[in-house]
Amino acid sequence: MLNDREKMGEYAMAERKLALEIMGAITESLGIGPAYLKHKMKEGMQVMVANCYPPCPQPSLSLGLPPHSDYSFITILLQSSCGFEILDIEDRGGQFRNLRVPYKFMWETILSLHSLGMNEKMGTAKELVNEQHPIGYKESSFRDFLKFLEKNDMLLHPTTVGLPSDGHRRLAGMFNITSKSPEYHREVAGSSPDFL
Repeated sequence: MLNDREKMGEYAMAERKLALEIMGAITESLGIGPAYLKHKMKEGMQVMVANCYPPCPQPSLSLGLPPHSDYSFITILLQSSCGFEILDIEDRGGQFRNLRVPYKFMWETILSLHSLGMNEKMGTAKELVNEQHPIGYKESSFRDFLKFLEKNDMLLHPTTVGLPSDGHRRLAGMFNITSKSPEYHREVAGSSPDFL
């Protein structure tokens, strides 16, 4: 019987395979073939985050996450509840509302982020550029992106804001399963890639 670490390792490999299949479908739909980014994605990073959000006795006191974009190429989200909650500032005056997703798609609260390597340059596919469709942005790497965020003081750093009165932490943990980039952990996350 597999222990929890082995189960998560197998799950991470299955997630990575799924991300590669999704990427292949995306690039194929663009007419540049299913293998266009496959090698770069295989050499890239995968970060998995597991969250545990027990019911909050006072939902109005929950902090949640600030508006953000994931810093990844593909994000796969699985969760065990019947919907994904967002803070709806425009329609509900800052109240949370559920985004309903069919329950059959929800199993765990696990976020899997897939990206190219830290120094791998990403730009417009040459096959998609012509006179009617010129290059729309500068080629850059994930490292360039993180440097831009840091320079503009936009990086989110983990902080402890204290526990609610029920004593439960709202974020259970973050862990990395299959990253091939130890420099990411040293320079960006400030931790070791084997902290599971």
